[in-house]
Amino acid sequence: TIDTFSKLFKDTVMSDKITQYLADIATCWKVLAICSGTAIVLGYLYLLLIRVIGALIVWLSIILIQVSLIGGGVYLYMQSGNYEKDDDYYDWLKYAAYVVWGVAALYLLCICCCWNAIRIGIAVYQTTAEYVSKNLRVFLLPLLTYIFAAIWLVVWLVSFVYVFSIGEPTARAAPYQFITEIKWDTNTRYVVVYQLFMLFWINAFIMGMCQFMIAASACIWYFEVNSDTGGAGTVGRGIHWAFRYHMGSVAFGAAVIAICQLIRAIFEYYRKKIQSMT
Repeated sequence: TIDTFSKLFKDTVMSDKITQYLADIATCWKVLAICSGTAIVLGYLYLLLIRVIGALIVWLSIILIQVSLIGGGVYLYMQSGNYEKDDDYYDWLKYAAYVVWGVAALYLLCICCCWNAIRIGIAVYQTTAEYVSKNLRVFLLPLLTYIFAAIWLVVWLVSFVYVFSIGEPTARAAPYQFITEIKWDTNTRYVVVYQLFMLFWINAFIMGMCQFMIAASACIWYFEVNSDTGGAGTVGRGIHWAFRYHMGSVAFGAAVIAICQLIRAIFEYYRKKIQSMT
């Protein structure tokens, strides 16, 4: 009996795509939470590393890539010794080693040609570390942004569930005609599209406000770093600028992003629908 009802549930309720998406979120919410938390921790760890060893990260990255290329060529060349000289693998591994060494030489040449650009990049890293050390409150902005985005997602999901339930109950096709499903009318479909657009718009707006606050704070710090304040306390003014002068600009940019995301989501929906019919 339990197996029968389980199959009935999967063939009727779970056959709906939106219901499947919501069920997937409910099933893997722990994985989503862990991944989100891990991303936040890694992001803050990266900011901390920039503050402490910003220049060293650049040099280590360059050196490790060079060493990896040379080491990879050596490994391939040594592996070729495991085969007889008349074996095809002997020649292929040697040729592969020569190619990797050629890439390593080209990479070294690029480093020499872009030496000034690398020094500028290191200076940017050092400047970023100095900015972060003078404005430690900037660490809170990504965390607060994540919290507000999570709250908005919860509010949107609750409202979407109510919208999803609006419609006329109709019987399903045989042999499940004794089970009803909700059929949307045209107005409900428009509301669903509007709901999806608002999800993209508000989310992009929250992210855009955070990015603007950090950018404004960094700009103010750049022009005041040699003043008496030393560029400290610019995060507060970046927040003030965002809410006082630029909310409309950020909202307009977020709307453009949301429109593009909505168009992409609609085309993706029809692509999957056509693919399922073929």
